[in-house]
Amino acid sequence: MYLKNFPKLFRQKQKISHNFQQRHNLMVAIFGQGIFLYDILVDMKFENWERKFSSKIKQWFEIIWEYDFLLSLANLKFNNPKWCFPTPKSEKYILNAKNAGHPLINDEKCVRNDINFSNCNYLIILTGANMAGKSTYLRTIGTNLILSQLGAVVCAESFEFSPVEVFTSIRTSDSVQDSQSYFFAELKRLEKIVKTLEQNTTLFIIVDEMLRGTNSKDKSEGSRKFLKKILQFSCYGIFATHDINIGEMKNEFPQNIDTKCFEISFKDEELIFDYKLKDGISKNLNASFLMKKLGITD
Repeated sequence: MYLKNFPKLFRQKQKISHNFQQRHNLMVAIFGQGIFLYDILVDMKFENWERKFSSKIKQWFEIIWEYDFLLSLANLKFNNPKWCFPTPKSEKYILNAKNAGHPLINDEKCVRNDINFSNCNYLIILTGANMAGKSTYLRTIGTNLILSQLGAVVCAESFEFSPVEVFTSIRTSDSVQDSQSYFFAELKRLEKIVKTLEQNTTLFIIVDEMLRGTNSKDKSEGSRKFLKKILQFSCYGIFATHDINIGEMKNEFPQNIDTKCFEISFKDEELIFDYKLKDGISKNLNASFLMKKLGITD
């Protein structure tokens, strides 16, 4: 009954609120207040309405929220007719996509790549030069995986996934107010990953440049130990790094670690980015080249 009459009841509430605002009207203030005690009458109407329907307000707003949510998903499909509906799988874990792209990049500029994860505990070490496409690829995986678990369409030709909790560490920041340095914020984020895994929760982990807040030797050693630690649990994920030596862990854990990269090339003193995912470890770097080209160094 209440749900059926929700529009009518809500209009009643609006009318009472409107009447209350009329107290600022000069004529109402003189005659309404002075003769009919206008404020008291409006307050009584408001209290009577709340007494009858206040217990239903939460339910009404939940219905409005769900309707708005479903409408947003419908709009996403309408605005992106080429996107596909994801296919959920019941296997231990699977995440496969063909020609996946970042949802916020225009179709004309978007370079698409496949996504492939297996059933075993499986991590990808992603290397590449600056601006080669590593962070965008991480966001492509994370955003589409979240959309798929919401029941929305995804930016891909095909998309298969097993439902899983997604944990990211991409934009960690320090905090002056909390007296927390950038490096400590990173450690707290990694700690939360381990604590969650210790509760027998399966995670899909996305990390961009782990331990960037420390020196290169400490970063390399710490990253290796962290990856070895989480391989003890049920997890899958991708770790982007500039430390190409971490990719050598594939030799130690060939069944659980794979290496992918975004490579660059040089032509006529210009950098060429193709933003296509490749197998193996990145070989070309561009920081020194760019610094020289911009006149920062000789």
